[in-house]
Amino acid sequence: MKTVNDMNDINILNELDQEIFSVLSNKFKEYDRFHNENPALGGFLPWVEVNAESGQMHRAHNEEAYKLPSLDNGQLTWSLISLSQSLSRLSNSDLFVSVHKKCDEIIGRQLSSIQTIFVNDFHYIRQCVIVEDPKDADITPSNYSTQTYTTTIDGNKVERSSILSDPYEGELLIMLLDLCCDWNKINNVCNLYWNDDKRYRKEFLAHFPIYLDDGPSKSRITVERGSYFSSHEQWKVMVLPYLKHCDNYLNIFKNNEIARTHHSVACRIKGLFATANAFRTDSNGKKKEIVLPFGIDILSLPMNGRNMLELATAGDVFVAPYATFPLFMIDPCKAISWHHLMLNIEDMNTEYGTLESTHITSNQPHDALTWDGKMTTMLAVCGGTCDLIDEWLHANNKIETFKSRLSGRFDNIHNDLLSPRSNFPQSPTDIISPKSHFNQLTELDIAMPLDDCIYQEVTWTPLSTIPQNEQFHNVTLKYNDCYIKVKPNKLLPGITFTKQETEAQSFNIVHIVTNVVFIVTQDGLKVMSATGNGGITLREKKCGWDEMFVMKCADENKFTFESRHGYLGLEKCNNQLTKFELNKCS
Repeated sequence: MKTVNDMNDINILNELDQEIFSVLSNKFKEYDRFHNENPALGGFLPWVEVNAESGQMHRAHNEEAYKLPSLDNGQLTWSLISLSQSLSRLSNSDLFVSVHKKCDEIIGRQLSSIQTIFVNDFHYIRQCVIVEDPKDADITPSNYSTQTYTTTIDGNKVERSSILSDPYEGELLIMLLDLCCDWNKINNVCNLYWNDDKRYRKEFLAHFPIYLDDGPSKSRITVERGSYFSSHEQWKVMVLPYLKHCDNYLNIFKNNEIARTHHSVACRIKGLFATANAFRTDSNGKKKEIVLPFGIDILSLPMNGRNMLELATAGDVFVAPYATFPLFMIDPCKAISWHHLMLNIEDMNTEYGTLESTHITSNQPHDALTWDGKMTTMLAVCGGTCDLIDEWLHANNKIETFKSRLSGRFDNIHNDLLSPRSNFPQSPTDIISPKSHFNQLTELDIAMPLDDCIYQEVTWTPLSTIPQNEQFHNVTLKYNDCYIKVKPNKLLPGITFTKQETEAQSFNIVHIVTNVVFIVTQDGLKVMSATGNGGITLREKKCGWDEMFVMKCADENKFTFESRHGYLGLEKCNNQLTKFELNKCS
């Protein structure tokens, strides 16, 4: 016999069912209208705007043509599949029969057109597709083209096609092609991707030092190098059951989050990094909103690595509460502590929910409400759609193919490299401000130099004129039979150090500030600074470090570099180094 409370629960559930049904029905009704008008879209969605009153979709005002982004549409299709699987659990509910049928119709429309739309004539997957005539009812290859972009190579502008090849969110569309399309037609496409990805994956293995209370330890973990090492890149793990069917990938994923949290603790950053909106002031003093892929530069691809200190100087570094969503997938308790740390910032919560991000030093939230900033965390707390997709893969006899793709990519990596060798760091509530942390490190850094550190100072002669008040752009320097060629730029900072002009080895510029360039090599750290007579002074510490990165700078005259071996402190005055001290970890 039902109690009053039981009946109330049933009534509430019925009301919730009605609301869900109403939302889905309205969405699918508009979906049908939009795609009946634009059949060439194949059931996929371009960038659109939605009328707040009518709920109707139309082409975004800043787009000249309909463009279909492959990454986002891969997410869309898997979302519809998870919705269909969820609705199939309600087989006894007459209320949802119609929306379930409509959902499956849309999925069928997408899967029947996905290859023609997203795969080009050269068997590569387009990153973004331009639809020439959205009204064309026939899905024919001639109606679709690949969006191009312009890049500069050796001073010449070159137009390139945008191709999907990343092993992050973009892999959702790759998996969709692999699992759901006619293999005889797309095997070349998928083989191209998976074979490239094996080579790609090796390059993506990186090593990160684990931090103890007194600094970096000798223990290192293997992580998957990111494009920017932003939490946003882990999106696919929230959708497909990667963690359930591959132990090696589970270990590497856990290592990613260990590195992410250790980095914030070591750098005294009150939060985690993810792609977020930010403001930048233009030359006219007007604020402009931009999207920045915040991450960890030492764990990002070289072409994307950006020094977070330079961004901080420009006021561009933000942390985002939603950056905790990968951590929620494996350790909800740790994730909650980091999430609370960022939510606890003043003015972070509004009547509309949590704002997306906040500045790391001013603690000033950015006034933006985004889907990423709100729903990713909620979805991860619920475990993502992994279980629903896992059910669907089993029900449609696709699970073994999915497992084989994971084992082919990760089983050949030795497990010792991937097994987590450390736990997550201390509670983030103990984090102090970056400035006070730098002062602590400086006291440590000015200890006696070690005997194995060799101090060297030489003057390099520029082979070309250095423009006044300019940093070292496109300058070749010479000392005896050695050459240094400096070619930093905004997109890809780099430096070439050669003993002979024909033998070059490239190193990364760690930091550039007011006529001083810091260079990391396998032997140690080189510091180039301008001299009063127009020459270049090079100082170096040969300490055999195999990695090093900027820890903090209190101002433009004080720097702390760090590796798992110890700390290296530098101070300069009037472009001359006054201290160059190293303290080695025991």
